[in-house]
Amino acid sequence: MKSTVTFALLLFTLGLMSQTEERAVIEVIYGGRFLKDELKYPGASVFRKDQSGQVHFRHKGADLYCDQAYLYSQENRLEATGNIRMDQGDTLTLVSNQLFYNGDTRLARAIDEVDLINKDSRLLTDLLYFDRSNQKAYFNDGGKLFSEENILTSKVGTYDIPAKTYYFEEQVHIDNPDFTLDSDQLNFDTTTQIATMRGETVIISPTYRFYFERGQYDTEKERGYGLENTRIDYDNRTLYGDSVFFDNSREYAAATQNIRVLDSLNASVLKAQFVELFKAKDSLRATGEAIVARALDNDSLYVHGTYLFVTGKEQERDLLAYPNARFFKNGLSGISDSLKYTQQSGITELIGSPVLWNEKNQLTGDYMFFTYSKGTKAIDSLHVKGNAFMVAEDSIGQLGYNQAKGALLDGNFTDNRLDAMILKKNTEVVYYMYDDTPALIGVNKTLCSEIKIDFAEGSISDITFLVNPSGEIYPYEIFPEELAKLEGFQWRGDERVDSLDEFISRIKALKK
Repeated sequence: MKSTVTFALLLFTLGLMSQTEERAVIEVIYGGRFLKDELKYPGASVFRKDQSGQVHFRHKGADLYCDQAYLYSQENRLEATGNIRMDQGDTLTLVSNQLFYNGDTRLARAIDEVDLINKDSRLLTDLLYFDRSNQKAYFNDGGKLFSEENILTSKVGTYDIPAKTYYFEEQVHIDNPDFTLDSDQLNFDTTTQIATMRGETVIISPTYRFYFERGQYDTEKERGYGLENTRIDYDNRTLYGDSVFFDNSREYAAATQNIRVLDSLNASVLKAQFVELFKAKDSLRATGEAIVARALDNDSLYVHGTYLFVTGKEQERDLLAYPNARFFKNGLSGISDSLKYTQQSGITELIGSPVLWNEKNQLTGDYMFFTYSKGTKAIDSLHVKGNAFMVAEDSIGQLGYNQAKGALLDGNFTDNRLDAMILKKNTEVVYYMYDDTPALIGVNKTLCSEIKIDFAEGSISDITFLVNPSGEIYPYEIFPEELAKLEGFQWRGDERVDSLDEFISRIKALKK
């Protein structure tokens, strides 16, 4: 049995052992009908109410009224029955049908329909121990507390009267008009209406479910925090964190350390070190190694930014990662100043110095966006506006870089790979050409108004010059070195990631 049960077993013994003050006898204020019968009631004086009123006793600032009492003067104790009321000043009243009281220890045991009433609360039970010396009351066979709008029940409980605090254990339950609460162990302050919990705790309302194993909750203001194994099911999202603060009146939640947010409707998972969730605004803000993963084409797309913002109603949500945006999907990764995903349009925008890597190819430009197939949710197309530039290492001879540039780029994807793309306006190409052997044919350096590039297995398979081509194929030995890199060339292959572990490691490194 728990410590509070031990307290019950030792309650009277400790009171006897700790008696240090001068003995105060129980006073008879009104005795009603008096009876003394040593044969029938040895050592007792029997008092019964009469037409003038109930029997009345007084002891150390408390008045006790009852229908009948047995007073053992030698032992300074009494047994009372019938309509009992004990008043301790004007602050506390104890009502029961039977009561045993010891004047030396100031310990009372109240039985049957016990009602403990003060200004802040009312406690109902069938058996209550009351230590007047230490101003504590205790029950161990079930009790019910009424405090403002809260009804609390538990198997075991202790009431610290000066502190106006109840300590409940075993099957603790709160009924409130707005929620229910269940916990293993709970302290309840009747002045502030704040509950402090240990052990498995769950708070349930029509709009949220709040679970934790250590925390506090203001039952009046409907706000609080969880510190261990905390979880909130809220607005079709589930929020996990080491420390979570929740304020239902503001429709707000904030979490720190080891956070996960699951969005069941949009099939996404967010991880971060700090998250704020605003239900009324349909928005979420995350930072600290923040990553959101969204189901996409039988795979997941992972997005990171110094800050992640998720806004919008269910199935109409937008994602903004800013600054230092990064993303990863098998075979596809990229970085930009910011990334914006609009669920309704199915468009992902890369804004500010975007770089995209697909297979062996690197693409850059002023502004970039790609779309998804509505059916499969696979990446469908890519569009680059302003200074579109594609670079790929010459993987055969490793002699340089294959390059293509233009003002605009439109690309198509098949099975998550670049299938073909068209470059428009002032296009240029540097391309290392090989035959089927493969032996080097030469280096193609061409200017054109529009070109089409086809890919196979992630590499350039064919280039078609569509409008006004002008150029030549140089033997490699005489290819001018100054022509080997087109204006605006930049190779950022060292920033590319090829696995989720590497993606996460890069994000962690940003904090250092």
